[in-house]
Amino acid sequence: SDSNWVSERWLGGMLTNFSTIRKSIKRLQNIEKMESDGTFEKITKKERLFLTREKDKLRKVLDGVETLSKIPGALFIVDIKKESIAVKEALRLNIPIFAIVDTNCDPDPIDYIIPANDDASRAIEIITKVIADAVIEGNAKSKELRAQEAADREREKKTNEEETTDTDKKDSKGKVRRVRLENRDDRKGKPRVDRRERPNVKGEKKSDEKVEKVEEPKKEEPKE
Repeated sequence: SDSNWVSERWLGGMLTNFSTIRKSIKRLQNIEKMESDGTFEKITKKERLFLTREKDKLRKVLDGVETLSKIPGALFIVDIKKESIAVKEALRLNIPIFAIVDTNCDPDPIDYIIPANDDASRAIEIITKVIADAVIEGNAKSKELRAQEAADREREKKTNEEETTDTDKKDSKGKVRRVRLENRDDRKGKPRVDRRERPNVKGEKKSDEKVEKVEEPKKEEPKE
């Protein structure tokens, strides 16, 4: 189910002091990087042995939480009596707890109780498989829901953009109409110009009633 897990001893502060746990995870990753990029070949045998032991120790307790980047949304615990520290940290951070509760355990701190024998490996296997399948199904539905919400937001954004464009067009038409009306009002106080009047043409004289053509004087030819 790609969930994080802890099968060894629960480290104190794994939830309540998560920043320190992240530093330990980063240290583990740095040592593994040194081992793969050839840095181990450049250090002494003693240093190499020390780093290898540190890596094995960190790997043993952090193997299932190496990819944990934030506080989990819920916790599933098999033996709440043995993992009492995990129960206390989850209660402190208000993290919901799903747990197998045997007859020798106090069920009060548990949010979702699964009555069963926490010493029977077969029972633990069946219950753990059911929980894992539920997590897978929940993650799939959550992914579909997020995709649907993203599509709805995109569709709403597109609709808002179209409405804004239509509003801008209407406002633009209204402005053009007002400008035309204002120009028409300005022309009301001005005298109308008779478009039938002809402009003055060279060689013609314009009068009030008619246009008379003015003839140019003839030039006299010189006598021989």
